[in-house]
Amino acid sequence: MAILTLTSFSPCFLNALPLQSDHTELVSVPSATPPKIDGNLDDWDLSGEMFVYPARSIRERYSARMYSMYDKDYLYIGVKWRDPSPMVNNVDADGAPGDGWMADCLQMRLITD
Repeated sequence: MAILTLTSFSPCFLNALPLQSDHTELVSVPSATPPKIDGNLDDWDLSGEMFVYPARSIRERYSARMYSMYDKDYLYIGVKWRDPSPMVNNVDADGAPGDGWMADCLQMRLITD
């Protein structure tokens, strides 16, 4: 069995990768026991990871790895943030009051049917 990595492709193929992540689906995995809500994901099943980034060129500085688990009662969402200035929103509230959502935030839309 051969394992193919991106480094084995020609450079012209790498330019065909999307500029931002395609984060349309988060796989939620079942949990036999509720995870601890303690800011640590060591006891989580991370197999359903979704890698989210705004632009391929800055994904090593700004990105999130999202995880989801569920049990009979709850849906659990875990996120590992990568941000050199966490909890800092650089959007000017006076100059762009409607753009505050564009930095250090998480937007999720859930379809429940």
